[in-house]
Amino acid sequence: MRLRPGIKKKNVAKAVSFGGFEGGGYSDETNQVWVLTIVDYDYEDDSLDQFAVWEKIETHGPTPMARAYHSATLIHDRYLVIIGGMAHLGSCMEESILDTKTWTWIDMKLNCKGEPRGRHGHSVSFETNEGIDSLCLGKVVGLTY
Repeated sequence: MRLRPGIKKKNVAKAVSFGGFEGGGYSDETNQVWVLTIVDYDYEDDSLDQFAVWEKIETHGPTPMARAYHSATLIHDRYLVIIGGMAHLGSCMEESILDTKTWTWIDMKLNCKGEPRGRHGHSVSFETNEGIDSLCLGKVVGLTY
C-alpha cells in the first residue's frame, strides 16, 4: 500500500483468534493463535485508507488443548483467558491464559474443590469493581426455541 502525503491520524486495532474447527462440521479442532491487525489512515482531506492483515502467532509455554465454541476474554488489556469449549469428544472445562504481550501460555494449576462441568457455547464477562476483578461464567441450559 502506497501512502499519500497529508496523514492526519493513524489508527491501529488488533483482534486475537484462538482455536476453532478447521474441518467441515465438528472436526479438526485447532489451538492456533492468529492476530488480525487493522490499520486505517485518516487524511487531512477527510479521506481514509484501510488495510488488514492476518498473522499466525508462534506461542511459548504449555499449549492448551485444541477446541472450538470456547470463551475468550481479554483482561487488563493483556491476558486472554480461554475457558471451556468443545472438541470432537464433547465439551471440556480447561482454563488457559495467554499473555498477549509475550505470546506465552501461563502454566496454571487450579487448586479448587470441584469445578463446573464441561461446557461450550457459553459466555464470560470481566468486571472490575472497587479493585476486585471478577470473571462471570454462564450459559442458559434447557431453553427451546
